Amino acid sequence: MKKEPDKQEYQQIVKNLTPKHNSLLNCAEAFVVGGVFCVLGEMMKQTMITYFGLSKKDSLLYVTIELVLLSVILTGFNLYGKITKFGGAGGLVPITGFANSVASAAIEYQKEGQVFGIGVKIFTIAGPVILYGIFSSFLTPYIKGWASVAGQKEGEGPLGNAIDQIIEDPYFGQKSWELAEGRFMKQAAMLAISKARLHTKDIRYAFAGDLLEQNTATFSGMKELEIPLFGLFGACSTVGEALSLAAMSIAGDFAKHVLAVASSHIGSAEKQFRFPLEYGNQRPLSSTWTVTGSGGFVVSDEKGSVKIKGITTGKIVDYGMEDPMNMGACMAPAAAEVIYQHFVDFNTKPEDYDAIYTGDLGEVGKKILLHLLRENGYDLSGVYGDCGIEIYESEEQDTHSGGSGCACSAVVLAAMIIKKITDGIWKRVLFVPTGALMSKTSFNEGESVVGIAHAIVLEGENE
Repeated sequence: MKKEPDKQEYQQIVKNLTPKHNSLLNCAEAFVVGGVFCVLGEMMKQTMITYFGLSKKDSLLYVTIELVLLSVILTGFNLYGKITKFGGAGGLVPITGFANSVASAAIEYQKEGQVFGIGVKIFTIAGPVILYGIFSSFLTPYIKGWASVAGQKEGEGPLGNAIDQIIEDPYFGQKSWELAEGRFMKQAAMLAISKARLHTKDIRYAFAGDLLEQNTATFSGMKELEIPLFGLFGACSTVGEALSLAAMSIAGDFAKHVLAVASSHIGSAEKQFRFPLEYGNQRPLSSTWTVTGSGGFVVSDEKGSVKIKGITTGKIVDYGMEDPMNMGACMAPAAAEVIYQHFVDFNTKPEDYDAIYTGDLGEVGKKILLHLLRENGYDLSGVYGDCGIEIYESEEQDTHSGGSGCACSAVVLAAMIIKKITDGIWKRVLFVPTGALMSKTSFNEGESVVGIAHAIVLEGENE
């Protein structure tokens, strides 16, 4: 060639000479073809419900079978290719497209034999989908081991007999509140791992957090366990964040066993956010009492008594609340938001659960939550409870609105909620740990106390 275009010129030539696709037209054609398949499926469903008396669930199964059969027949008569030539992705995306990929391989490669012809090509085309679908269906996250450790005040409360270990010494043999909290976390983690009949070396990851600056309790408590650690902060919702991430790690096949743990301590929390314990301040009735303790959970791909069926991750909700002595009011909107979103996403309603438990809204936040959800068409009153109300006897123990802190929901989950599931009292529970996101810096700079909450569906294995 006497004159060769450079790379840029050549690319322009190719662009000019390549036939142009009408994306808008292609989308319209795909929409029409896919819509026809969907309409056909709906007609089949209504026919079987109306004329054959099948339930909606059973009719959907038969619709799937019939559409697959239709696709195979169309493929056999060389008609499916003409449909997809016109409709593109509209014919490939539905279940009919998947059936076409399998049937076409069976036809085209039959002469090469059952194994090296049909078998190889079927799994070349459809194998990844089949393999992943089958394999992932087995990766259900289970809570294999759980444990609660708490202080003396918590041990004197209604759940005292159900808590695995009561530590009467608030310092837990350490020289500071912060180190004591770390010790609580370490103990809960070790007990949970032991109850799961595992060792620390079996745990691939740990998701852990507390209320303190830079996760002080977490790194002091977890360092000796030598487990790869993700430090978390979700305030009092931390155990929900930890369980969600642990469940995703298991479901995604990133690990076999994962630890989720959270802690709090009345001494360290009050020292950081409010006043020294020795200070004679008067707490308003809306205030809550920080739970001293920790809850640990081993999430595994091995079958256990409780499975994590689903999660709904919450978002930060800011209603402009600035009172750290009324945490329930700060967190209730976030709890209402995530519960509402959960009902929408999972197409469920309050009656589908035996119990719905928030983390630490207390008496004030509970009333606000019920009001907010009632305004949005959901009445939780028949199934709703709050971990902060359960852990203390408010009148006798003078805890005002109830309990709070990372350990509040974590301890109640391990000591009460899971026990009722394993005992068969509850089959399905929506667990919603709540958190008020703040720091000394944000408070001193006049920022509002924003809320967050995460929803986790727990089911008994015999469900």
